[in-house]
Amino acid sequence: MFIFDDDLFTFDRTYLQEFCAEYKKVSAIPLTVNAHVQIFDAAIAESLKEAGCSIVKFGIESGSEFYFVHSYYPAPDDRACVLGETEYADVRFASVVARDNLAATQFHPEKSGRLGLQLLKNFVAWKTA
Repeated sequence: MFIFDDDLFTFDRTYLQEFCAEYKKVSAIPLTVNAHVQIFDAAIAESLKEAGCSIVKFGIESGSEFYFVHSYYPAPDDRACVLGETEYADVRFASVVARDNLAATQFHPEKSGRLGLQLLKNFVAWKTA
């Protein structure tokens, strides 16, 4: 699976649609993308679907800052459960993990201001398959 973690990937509609049209011609590897909710629409969703996109994530923009206080972090064997990663001191680690209806963060969303509240709202609204 290819993961496009930067929500800027969906900003240029023309580029995205051209990329998706070409991607489906040369690859059957599924995609996961972060999308900016304010510009995402049915046309973008259809382009991504046709290109094999299986997951679209919304709500928290790339590069957002959260309140970390601990020096430990999870290192799950199953990378499919990793929803978010953080890089600090040249170490990239899982900072959000989830499976089914359970999600956990290494940081404190309740101490992370507006973005932490948005993350908590996203968790409450999250529906699993």
